[in-house]
Amino acid sequence: MILQYDIVQDAAKTGAFLNVNVNGVVLVEEEAIGEVNPPDRIIITGEVDASRIITEPARYDVTLTLVVVNAIERGWFRSRRISRSTLMG
Repeated sequence: MILQYDIVQDAAKTGAFLNVNVNGVVLVEEEAIGEVNPPDRIIITGEVDASRIITEPARYDVTLTLVVVNAIERGWFRSRRISRSTLMG
């Protein structure tokens, strides 16, 4: 089972870190995505192999979390966390 995602960075001037987990099992942890001050709208696409967890028809709790960051001189600091959970059948 491959989970695909498309994330649009339109007006945001910050990058982010992506976390993905299924039923509490972390599949992606702190993957840097997006850009700080991109010149135009960008689309971030990716996929995650969830076949070791999603093995049969059932309900699964899939959580995608974006940790939005701001650039400061020579480093990053985390400013806020955005989450969305979806149940699949």
